[in-house]
Amino acid sequence: MENIREHVVDRHKEKEFIIRLIRDLKEDTASLHSVMRLNRAQIIGLDSLVLLLEKPVVSIDLQKFMTLLTEDLNDFHAFTSRNITMTQLKNTGGLRLIENTAISDDIVYYYNNIDSGDLLKNSMNTFLEESFREEMTFIDFNQIFHTKQLNINDVNKLKGLGNRSYVYKFQVGVYNSFLENIYNNATSLLQKLNEEY
Repeated sequence: MENIREHVVDRHKEKEFIIRLIRDLKEDTASLHSVMRLNRAQIIGLDSLVLLLEKPVVSIDLQKFMTLLTEDLNDFHAFTSRNITMTQLKNTGGLRLIENTAISDDIVYYYNNIDSGDLLKNSMNTFLEESFREEMTFIDFNQIFHTKQLNINDVNKLKGLGNRSYVYKFQVGVYNSFLENIYNNATSLLQKLNEEY
């Protein structure tokens, strides 16, 4: 009798965890959709910045340059998973409650994939920090806001900025492909959870 009661309690807890996990995954897919949209727009902006920086300094549209610089080269749209339920499952040993091992494996696989993106996110953040420090060495932002002119003390550094823009565009594209895979995993897992539970 005690075993039956324990089994019923476990199934109730499993159902509770799954309901919360579905909520987390729905938030993840909405967030992923938004971040991927921003990244696609950023790639277009970085393309524009690369083309703009190929022009002679005197013919660079200052307003466009500043917009592209701040919104595209100096920005990172990162995805952060709502992993509240998964953290609880790990901390309480709740994964053992999920009877369907294929579902349990899919849940672990999804969150492990997200964790694997941390290295990529860290490398992009480091790249951005280095870029920003580099910009500080040759762009006089104070003068830009006062004289409305782009004065560069080293034109070769502007070419370097163009190269950094091109490399960052590639990084954002790789990160967006990673997010598309995460999104596909999330929607597949959501479908399985809805079918099973």
